[in-house]
Amino acid sequence: MCSWVSVFFWALVFLLMDASPTVSTSLDVSQQLQKGAANSACPSCFLSQIKTNSSWSGGQSGMVEAVKRHILNMLHLSARPNLTQPVPRAALLNAIKKLHVGRVSEDGSVEIQEDSSSPTYSAPPEPPSEIITFGEPGPSPNSVTFDLLKDTGSALVEQANVWIFLKMSRVDGVKGKVMLRLLRTPDNGDPDDECVSEKMVDARRSGWHMLAMTHSIQSLLDRGSSSLNLRVSCLLCSKVGALPILVPVGRDQSHRPFLMVKLRAEEEESLRRVKRGLECNGKIHICCKRQFYVNFKDIGWNDWIIAPSGYHANYCEGD
Repeated sequence: MCSWVSVFFWALVFLLMDASPTVSTSLDVSQQLQKGAANSACPSCFLSQIKTNSSWSGGQSGMVEAVKRHILNMLHLSARPNLTQPVPRAALLNAIKKLHVGRVSEDGSVEIQEDSSSPTYSAPPEPPSEIITFGEPGPSPNSVTFDLLKDTGSALVEQANVWIFLKMSRVDGVKGKVMLRLLRTPDNGDPDDECVSEKMVDARRSGWHMLAMTHSIQSLLDRGSSSLNLRVSCLLCSKVGALPILVPVGRDQSHRPFLMVKLRAEEEESLRRVKRGLECNGKIHICCKRQFYVNFKDIGWNDWIIAPSGYHANYCEGD
């Protein structure tokens, strides 16, 4: 399921001149945004909910209105400030200078300076991207196939785990531990399957078991492959009355095997490729990012929000 998408405001200057008396002129917008985001379990989930619950007959207008309401809520405002006169250029220049957030160009627009231009600035590491894909029935008995994104560039696999649910089918079996193995057919034509992961697990009760696959997934991506077929072996499972759930039916649908991969780009260029791979393109069904950007000038908000020029309200789609 979909669990990842972040919304960032790099810098925002909120200037009020003769505003409505219901709005405080001392409001610190940056702090309020951070506080509002912290109080929300999912700052951008409202967008995907709107898309799910609406017919979209009005195009993107509903999305824009939702974003506007969301921004106002984060700023604890019921409506946009009522400005009766434009902000003097001198005041704008002084505010920008004091806040060290950018400069005012000749046409009056604000240009935000990149922090990375400072020689002493060290950009924080980009958080890794997490991909969760659920298994499909494999080409042979006791096998499962996982399809990954193709455009992963030179991404570094920080962690990869396959989760298998082991179900106890009877209570009178021999209690103890069993060995779970994940086998893969080598690409070199060798008829013998290669054991890529194994783990001794407790078979006394039903439950999930995690098998590490970091090295195998890294090798798979390095070869440019995107499909992983695994055969699940458990020689003692039948003896103890245990069954690995690979093709869920009925109530076992929630026990579908899945693969979790945590990716980090090896360098900035490959990071951009990873991000592109995670964006929705109409061809993938796993969790992906749908781009949505609101330009403050287009919606008439650039007279009270000086910077940034817009709001990235990306949201998740997919299974």
